[in-house]
Amino acid sequence: MTESTPQNSPIEYTLIIARYVEIGLKSRKVRNRMERRLLQHILSVCDRENLVVHSSLRRWGRLEFEFQASDIPHALLVFRNIIGVHSYSPVMKISAEYPKIQQSTVDFANIYLKSGDGYAVRVKRFKTYFKTSIEMERELGSLIYVSFEQKNAPLHVDLTNPDKTIHLEIKEKFSYLFGEIFYTAWGGNPIETDKSMFMYWDRTQGNLAASFLLTRRGAVVVPVLFYDRSDNANLEEILAEDQETRNHLEILARYYADDIPVILLNNSSAIPILKEILSEFVGQMSLNTKLACFSLFLINKLNENDELKQKLTYMHKSIISKGCINSYHPQIPSPDKNSALLLKYAQLLPLAPFLPLLGLHPRVFHEMETALLNPSEALIVTEFSLTSLIIQDFDAPNSLDTSSDITTSGNDELQYKMDPKEEGKLLDQLNQVFESPKFSSIIDQILTQAHIVRIQGKKV
Repeated sequence: MTESTPQNSPIEYTLIIARYVEIGLKSRKVRNRMERRLLQHILSVCDRENLVVHSSLRRWGRLEFEFQASDIPHALLVFRNIIGVHSYSPVMKISAEYPKIQQSTVDFANIYLKSGDGYAVRVKRFKTYFKTSIEMERELGSLIYVSFEQKNAPLHVDLTNPDKTIHLEIKEKFSYLFGEIFYTAWGGNPIETDKSMFMYWDRTQGNLAASFLLTRRGAVVVPVLFYDRSDNANLEEILAEDQETRNHLEILARYYADDIPVILLNNSSAIPILKEILSEFVGQMSLNTKLACFSLFLINKLNENDELKQKLTYMHKSIISKGCINSYHPQIPSPDKNSALLLKYAQLLPLAPFLPLLGLHPRVFHEMETALLNPSEALIVTEFSLTSLIIQDFDAPNSLDTSSDITTSGNDELQYKMDPKEEGKLLDQLNQVFESPKFSSIIDQILTQAHIVRIQGKKV
């Protein structure tokens, strides 16, 4: 992935066009819906970044935004992190009449190119235009070459690796003329409120990456954090003091157009009963594993609490989470709980468990989190895909075998194997305990005392 620092362009652009990829594969009805949501998302992000958009339009396959020329450099950096956009360009809008295209292209080249540059011309046009793309590329390239020859500033044509490329997109009534194509850092699908997910944020490696992988698929991620505080401490103040967690949440929120809700729950009241009730007939599980299972059980109860549902909003719309994200990975076991058993328990609960890290090599999401935590202030000029990172990593000679269920963490509990039937009985037994009347009052108390804080994303 090659980057370029924004500089003052010799061209005074006022328009940016945004392109998408995955939306174009949808049916016309779904495509229109997702285009509208992506357009609104971009407008909301621009408003958060104090960028004034003078006009916005949906074109077939393109979204067009008009800014003040002085705001274009900042807008280019903002577009770099917009989920749902694949690439974007600052453009000039010109006539679709060929004589005017010829003159505008030569004028553009006289500003954009300099003596000695290797250049190429690339043209896209609608099918019924009277000339083919190749014909126009040759003719326009020749006009540019002659123009520079006449002023004793020779150029050379380089179709393989040009220093600069002049792009032309011809529509029915107008054309786009531009020199640069920039790529977003992550691509993905537009954020949609009906794709909300809870995130079991247990402060382990991979929390940010797991959350973000669902964010780039268009989900509104609602992190749920648990605390064990018996001193009636203010959970919001505790989160504010936890700089690492707070920073991770603000990084995640950067990719949203609105503040994201974060749920803080204090499960300290459940610990004494967990010790008392579960020690006898669920003795094969550590307290931390039982507590983690109870945390997942609580997350599944969040949608049933009317007071919480009223507070869970995004872009002024209520959100109902349909799943629970977990950062489980077999090669990064938790030092204090049986993650594999926890995963099997999650599969018994109503909310569908999402395990976005499963199957990825740890280096993949480590690099993702590094990139998220240390965002560049440069523009990306070469296409990047998460798939290429995954393939490259799996092909590495030192890739680890993720198929083994035996870990080397030194945690005895993680290394045992249990008969599947016994395991199923154990988890069913655990669920019955959580559903018992003795626990229902504890659950009501924890949910009633829940705190919801709204985290604002860090600005570009």
